[in-house]
Amino acid sequence: MIPSRLRFLSNEEIERIYTAGLEVLQTCGVKSFHDGLIELFDNSGLEVDKDKKIAKIDEGTVKESLKKAPKEVKLYTLDGKRSLDLSGDNVYFVPGSMGIKLIEGKKARTPTLKDAAEFVKLTETLENIDLNTAPLYPGDVPPIIFDRYRVYISLKYSNKPFWGGAFSDDGPVDMWRMIVAVLGDEEEAKKRPRWAMAACPSPPLKWSNTIAQNLIDAARRSVPVWFVSMPQTGATSPATIASAIVLHTAETLSGIVITQLVNPGAPVIYGGSPIAFDLKTGYVALGSVETTLISCGYAEIGKYLGLPTHGYVGCSDSKTVDAQAGLETGLNSAIAAAARINVIASAGMLESESGQSFEKLVIDNDILGQIRRLLSGINASEEALQLDIIKRVGAGGDYTKDSTALRAALKWFAREYLLPTVIDRKDRKAWEEDGSKDIVERARELMKKRLAEYEPPRIVTPDVDKQLISIIREAAKRYGVEAPEPP
Repeated sequence: MIPSRLRFLSNEEIERIYTAGLEVLQTCGVKSFHDGLIELFDNSGLEVDKDKKIAKIDEGTVKESLKKAPKEVKLYTLDGKRSLDLSGDNVYFVPGSMGIKLIEGKKARTPTLKDAAEFVKLTETLENIDLNTAPLYPGDVPPIIFDRYRVYISLKYSNKPFWGGAFSDDGPVDMWRMIVAVLGDEEEAKKRPRWAMAACPSPPLKWSNTIAQNLIDAARRSVPVWFVSMPQTGATSPATIASAIVLHTAETLSGIVITQLVNPGAPVIYGGSPIAFDLKTGYVALGSVETTLISCGYAEIGKYLGLPTHGYVGCSDSKTVDAQAGLETGLNSAIAAAARINVIASAGMLESESGQSFEKLVIDNDILGQIRRLLSGINASEEALQLDIIKRVGAGGDYTKDSTALRAALKWFAREYLLPTVIDRKDRKAWEEDGSKDIVERARELMKKRLAEYEPPRIVTPDVDKQLISIIREAAKRYGVEAPEPP
């Protein structure tokens, strides 16, 4: 039996929150200084205050937009041979982003472009991480053009679907050009997308100029957009968990309306990154169960609307790879997966979404594998009951000395049991003989081994590689910045 989906809200509570979100859009509206977005709202017949730059969105427009938004979104590997169906109860994992710090032991440093590329390579080798996001923000690349480098290293070093946003007004246009250059066909890029883009409203109820333009450009090209509403309890939203979900609902619905006004049928993903506040420290608490409750709550709204869902769940507030990091990532990722959030982003993440760690990424790969095994449930078929083996061995028998039982055991161990890569299950003597290494040491060793053995997918040909570098250099020239040599 496959376990049932974990729920925290009743149908009545879901409808109450959804209705409250609609009321917020109709009474408060959303604000943006992006003239094109305000014009889009105005031309669509919405109530627009051009002086205050606020558009009020009526219930009818929201519901019409929801009808147009696809209920199924698939992302494809770069070679097009496999797809991830982000609908229903499917669950996939992606590293958390963006890490402006690289955590090494108890120290943190600014990542480099080389680090970012190595992280993509390592992600490519990890079997329980399904998407790549190039989650390190390097300090040796001008920020205004890093989005192009982010796509470049993802296309060159990974076959997994790319999951990431832009950092400039025209970033999505160049990112799209780069993906089309690799595929050689714009229609293929639209019909079988390899990339989903983040769009983050600025709470409360505001769309910045850059994100508004990114959202419009992505929708025009049918790039799947995952919304990242980020209400922070007591700071950018009221303090209660339910009120944060209401604000998230309003912001995300406004984003869906924008995409459907631009391009009816544009794919969307109901995502977010809410933040609970810790009154004791005066700091954020991304690793708290309250943050996870908000995420699971808004995901239930997304599922109620029939849309694919996403959440930054399982990010740790710890500053190093320790027991707290494992506790927060393991507990909260398991809850999110049980709630069947379709894309869960957190692998490798430390320091409240500001740090990434190679070692933690490897450890999280094992954690996520365990969670995935839990989701597959218990096989209670007639074959799995093994009655013939039980009767054959009988009372007081020895399963280890029966050849039929041993053959069956080998078959079923391969089918039903997960063999982790860095979790320790040796006896003490064997563990001591192997150097008494803790999990971080084992993860570091495996990281080095995987990177040493890494083989690139070689989908990007030398000619296409030149095209990609040319697009990066064109952007650098437009912005008047230096373009470092790509790794």
